[in-house]
Amino acid sequence: MSKQKHIVIITPGFPKDESDDNCIPPLQDYVKLLSSKKNIIVSVITLQYPSTKSNHNWHNVNVYALGGDDTRFPKRLFIWKEAINHFKKINAVKRIDVIHSFWLSECAVIGNYLSSRYGIKHINTVMGKEANRSNRYLRFINFDKLKLIALSERQGNSVKKVAGRNADKIIPWGLSENSLPVFENQERKIDILGVGSLIPLKNYSAFINIVYKLKEFKPVINCVMVGDGPLKEKLEHQIKKLGLENNITLAGNLPREKVFEYMMQSKILLHASTFESFGMVFIEALYYGLYVVSKPVGIAKSSDRWIVCNSDDDFVTAVKHLLQSSQNHKQLLLHSLEKTVDSYLEIYSSQ
Repeated sequence: MSKQKHIVIITPGFPKDESDDNCIPPLQDYVKLLSSKKNIIVSVITLQYPSTKSNHNWHNVNVYALGGDDTRFPKRLFIWKEAINHFKKINAVKRIDVIHSFWLSECAVIGNYLSSRYGIKHINTVMGKEANRSNRYLRFINFDKLKLIALSERQGNSVKKVAGRNADKIIPWGLSENSLPVFENQERKIDILGVGSLIPLKNYSAFINIVYKLKEFKPVINCVMVGDGPLKEKLEHQIKKLGLENNITLAGNLPREKVFEYMMQSKILLHASTFESFGMVFIEALYYGLYVVSKPVGIAKSSDRWIVCNSDDDFVTAVKHLLQSSQNHKQLLLHSLEKTVDSYLEIYSSQ
């Protein structure tokens, strides 16, 4: 890519400063690597988070935080107007070549408008569960006026249902090895690790029930759940009711590096979540040597390191098998962020 390209990213959230490493870590890694490329300039407009307005520099990337704080309509429309005004000012200083919006939501709506008004290419990456007919923003998106990117084949199928056409490309999200703690094959004292917010979607009630059944097989089974959320109290009650206080530790919300430390001390990632668009936790777990047991969600695919399950009993059988087998906790990089960025650079430079 010889000609300099100015990419403006529109996102609902972005870090308030360089220490804010829990705010959408995959997007952070992507922007950091993208902005390091020759002839690439990146600017970020973030609508809702941080909750206060600011223009700040983040790893040499200009970030324009509008401080929406998830305000309701009609006030939310003022945030959209501010996004449009900021875009106009950014474009006046350095012409924008590509609009890249994240999530098929208000960011895509704003990107659509700006693309039509300024005649600039618009790319949207569908990041989560928003490829769903309950998404109120879908009616305002012109799917013929943007390039749609899905993270996995499963998500691509969902995109087709709501957009009436296939995603233009499926680009898996990768890991940036340079931004990760060095892999160390430590003693793996934790039998089962769960990572994710304590919300209904992550299905931790099933996780606990599976551990309860596994306790008959291994009374001293050691499990850790990393995450926090509105179901914490209910899940604590379930753990106590089933007598699993000595088997399941609730580690709470942890910095990303601490999560990776737990991964290096664990044997199996048990992920009972009922939905994933991609599942960053999967590729992180494989990178740090874990075996994965999950439902058929996101990029889940059966292999010698990954068992895909459809029921709680399947989970129990799979974990028993792994705990009884000889395990090789070798590092596996399933997807590289370098390849992810290269794939987007091709799209940025295409006609």
